[in-house]
Amino acid sequence: MIEDANAAFGVKKPSDSALSPGISGPLVSVVVPTRNSERNIGRCLSSVLQQSYPNIEVTVVDQMSEDRTRLTASSLGATLLSLPFGGAYLPPTKSRNFGARASSGDYLLHIDSDMELTPRVVESCLELCAAGAQAVLIPETDAYATFWGRCKALERSCYLGDPVFENPRFFSRKAFCNIGGYDENLNAGEDWDVHIRLRVGGFPVARSDQYLTHHIEDFDFFKNLKKKHIYARSLRAFRDKHPEASKQTLTLLRPAFLRNLRKLAMEPVHAGGLATQKLFEGYCSWIGMHGFGYRSNKPRRDRILKAPE
Repeated sequence: MIEDANAAFGVKKPSDSALSPGISGPLVSVVVPTRNSERNIGRCLSSVLQQSYPNIEVTVVDQMSEDRTRLTASSLGATLLSLPFGGAYLPPTKSRNFGARASSGDYLLHIDSDMELTPRVVESCLELCAAGAQAVLIPETDAYATFWGRCKALERSCYLGDPVFENPRFFSRKAFCNIGGYDENLNAGEDWDVHIRLRVGGFPVARSDQYLTHHIEDFDFFKNLKKKHIYARSLRAFRDKHPEASKQTLTLLRPAFLRNLRKLAMEPVHAGGLATQKLFEGYCSWIGMHGFGYRSNKPRRDRILKAPE
C-alpha cells in the first residue's frame, strides 16, 4: 500500500543510495516555499545548516521572486525549484508538494521562510520517529516588534500544547505519501487537514521538545486582515471536508483562551488587542467565505496527488 502511494505521489521509495557520502542515518529533506523572501531566507537556511543532525538536504520552491531570495538560497547550498507567479501568492500547499516530489529524503520537514529552527529540531524529530512516530509537532514561538505583532504572539502562545491548533511539520515520507501530501484545494486550514488525515490513517504523531521561532517583526494589522480574507475563500472547502473539526477550529471563542485566562489577564492591553484582532479577522474571514470573490472549490484528488504544471 505504501509503495502504491509513493508511486501515485510521483516519488521513488527512499533507499540507502539517497544518503550523503560518509554520513549515516536517514536523509532529511527540508522544503521551504518562497516569494520575495530576501529578508528572512538567509536566517532560515542558516538555522537549517546549523542543525546538530548533519544528513540534510534543502529544497527552496520559489515563486518567481524579484529580490535576492534565489541568490541567497543558492549561495547557502539549497536546491532551487521554480513555480509560476500568477499575480497572487500561490497556496504553500502547491510549493510543499512540489518540493516533496523533487526531494529524496526518507523524512520531510516543511517550514516557511520566516521561521528559524533551534539546533536540535531535526535530531529530536528523528529520535521520536525512531521510537515509532510517523509525524512530529514542533512547538512555535514568535519574534515580534510591533504592538499588533505582540497581540498575535500572545494569541499563538495560548495554542502551545493544544492538540487542535498544533500541527505536524515533520513527516516520514511513507506517511506523507500515504495521505496524499497537502490538499492543494486548501489555501487555509491545510495544516489542520494534514493532521486530521494522519490521525484517520492511524499514523502516530509525536511532539518535539525543541521549537522553532516564527519571525513576525513586520506584522501589519491591515495586511493580516487582507490575508485572512483571501485565505478564507477556501475555508468553506475545509469546513465541507471536515465539518466536525471545523466546529473547533473555525470559531472565535476557542477553549485555548479560556485555559489561558491568567496569562491573558497579565497583559490586559495586549489581550484587548488580541480580542480586537480576532473580531476583525472573523469578519474578514466571514466575508471571504460567504461574500466577495468566493468560488466553490470542491476537492479533486488530482490536485492532491499530481504536481502542478
